[in-house]
Amino acid sequence: MAVTLFEEFMLLFQMACVVFLFAYLFSKSSFYTQILEHRASWALQAFLAVVFGLLSVYGMSSGITFYTATVNIRDFGPLAAGLACGPYVGLGAGIIGFIYRLSIGGTNVYAVAIGPLVAGIIGGLIYYYSNQDLVSTKKAVIITAIVESVISAIALVVRILSGDSIETVMAVTVNVAFPMIIMTTIAVGVFCIILHNSINERRVQEEKLKLELEVESRKNLDTIINAIGDPVFVKDRSHHWILVNDGFCRMVGRSREDLIGKTAYDFFPEEQSRQFFEADETVFMTKSSHETESTLMNLNGRDYTVTLKKTYYTDSSGREFIVGIIRDITERKRIEVSIRNLNKRLTMLSSITRHDILNQLMILMGYLKISQGHLKDPVRMQEFIEKEIRSAQTIERQIVFTRDYQDLGASIPSWKNVHQMIQMAKGQLSTAGTITVTVQIPQIEVFADALIEKVFYNLMENSVRHGDHVTAIGFSFEETDHGALITYTDNGTGISFEDKQHLFQRGFGKNTGLGLFLSREILTITSITLDETGEPGKGVRFEIRIPPGGYRFIVPQN
Repeated sequence: MAVTLFEEFMLLFQMACVVFLFAYLFSKSSFYTQILEHRASWALQAFLAVVFGLLSVYGMSSGITFYTATVNIRDFGPLAAGLACGPYVGLGAGIIGFIYRLSIGGTNVYAVAIGPLVAGIIGGLIYYYSNQDLVSTKKAVIITAIVESVISAIALVVRILSGDSIETVMAVTVNVAFPMIIMTTIAVGVFCIILHNSINERRVQEEKLKLELEVESRKNLDTIINAIGDPVFVKDRSHHWILVNDGFCRMVGRSREDLIGKTAYDFFPEEQSRQFFEADETVFMTKSSHETESTLMNLNGRDYTVTLKKTYYTDSSGREFIVGIIRDITERKRIEVSIRNLNKRLTMLSSITRHDILNQLMILMGYLKISQGHLKDPVRMQEFIEKEIRSAQTIERQIVFTRDYQDLGASIPSWKNVHQMIQMAKGQLSTAGTITVTVQIPQIEVFADALIEKVFYNLMENSVRHGDHVTAIGFSFEETDHGALITYTDNGTGISFEDKQHLFQRGFGKNTGLGLFLSREILTITSITLDETGEPGKGVRFEIRIPPGGYRFIVPQN
């Protein structure tokens, strides 16, 4: 009996080895890929039903007969077909096994033949109710053991009802039913292990490919966003920066290595970071774009006026991100403030000039009419003519002034190199080398109207024209808590306290009286101030104060 059982198990094991080879080849085939991706056509399902049905035929045709019962693994094909490929393949394979077993005939043929059909149906139903996926190996083994036990029990009951003795039934149970249950269960278990290993390998390869594509995509994305001048960043769902471009690094004032994997709370003040967080959450919750205009201070203390657009994004695996693009509109805003200021001042200057010219014309016309009554009095006539000439000269100065300020604001304020402006203004002076000009200013640019050169010229020209005993003039620079300070000085006698009160008034002075007035107007366009703070008798001292953000140091180009 022991030898017989051993022979049976060896035969069943040989049959199982064929099954294992089939399982391995099937798991690597494109057929199974289509099954896993739930895109198997009806033709493919019919083909697989035939293949698994032939496995059932192979299992029945290679068995050993014992007491009119055959030891085989006929149910493996249909059960495996249903578990791995679905109800239609399982049913088709079961029908093929059923028909083949009926064609063989023999005792209790229907009770035996129904086994493959039932196995295929049950396997397919389990697949269907498992979200059309292969169940775990553990579940498959348990299900196979139960199904095979039930099928064998039905066959044994039929034998008893057909008149077989208890001894015969017990012998069939021990020598046929148990080996078939055990080997079919083992075969299904190994089949599932092979398929699950293949599935895991596919997933690993897919993840690897996805990771490689993601890495390559990130490299490409890095290249793309670095080509964008505006600052760009990408945040994950936990608000960490996972990608930033060079523009963002420059604006924030930190390197890419410092920023990646960090949040705003790692760098910015609590209140500002909280605002960033809440704005990001709004984008994540609404899954939409969000655009705002605000003022930001970077880690180096520089203020920016920006528009910030954040867009919700998900990748192929469903991960959520925010893509942010920052547009620095500091320059634009500064220009809009300058233009509004300029328009107000141009309107004021036009109104004042028009009023002054009309007044002088009225005076001139009055003296002309009076002159008509004194044509025979040469002395009085000469007196009136002199007054008329002075009035005409005043009108001339007013008209010359309009020529000067007609260019005020003609071009948009821009960054001007201070050294270059001073040198250009110096070149217009007719000092014949009698005055020393010293410039102790670093390489900086100021945001100003194009006429800022005229400011430096007016300051130096006043020293040359009006400064008694001036032999040296100079410019110096320093940074303060409120911005930057450019100081202009000379070694003349300075300005009296009385004159200081009217120094920047229109028309005050020994010449046209418009130079310092116009200089202050030019600087005011971009919120730069001009004041005289020198001591009488010790030379002039003009202070040009530039607000934060209105100046910048020039970075040498390598």
